[in-house]
Parts: sequence; C-alpha cells; structure tokens
Amino acid sequence: MSTLQGDEPELALGDSGEYVTRLQDGLRGLGLFDRYSDGTFDDATEMAVRQLQGMAQLAGDGVVRRDTWEALDAYLTAAAPAVPAGSEYIPRLEHVHPAIQEDARFASFHEFLNERGS
Repeated sequence: MSTLQGDEPELALGDSGEYVTRLQDGLRGLGLFDRYSDGTFDDATEMAVRQLQGMAQLAGDGVVRRDTWEALDAYLTAAAPAVPAGSEYIPRLEHVHPAIQEDARFASFHEFLNERGS
C-alpha cells in the first residue's frame, strides 16, 4: 500500500509546511531523521534526504523530487510489517524509533498493549 497521494511537491532547504512534516515523519520512520518533525526543511532534514537518496542510488542533491518521494514510499512500505486482516498489531520495540522508545508515555502505552494482548 503506497503512502503517496500523487500531489507531493518538490521540496528543498528552506521550505516548510505539511509536506515537509510528512517527509520528516517518513525519514524518522526509516531511522534517518532523529528529531521531532517540525515542518521546516533545515540542514538536518537535508542530510537525511541525502542519506535516503544514497540508499536509493539517486542523485544525492538533497532536493526532494518525485523519485525521492517514490524511494521514501518504497522503503516505508517495505519496512512495514505485514498485519493479518482482523488482527491487532502490537509494535515491537525494535520497530519503533529510539526517540519514541525513550518517551515515558510510549513505554507505558506499550506495556499496556502487551498486557492486553497476553
């Protein structure tokens, strides 16, 4: 299942907004961006984009074009664990970004899910 809507714009250093937040969320999901998504395409975002582009063997210019959006989508959908229809999915800690794992709210929620699923 694709994460793309088809209207993703070209993004570069200095841009901001909803699509930058979506980009940062995706990069976080791959472990390439270790900060909270703030919707500002800054140096850290550009570095993460360059890493993604290198992984996908794209021109590593830090500009997000259609090919970079598609690479992000491909990695995200490949990394997503398959969940059987009708089942509940409890995320495994190794599938959750380290910054989220350290948040006490996540730890207590994860513990609750594990107890409920037992």
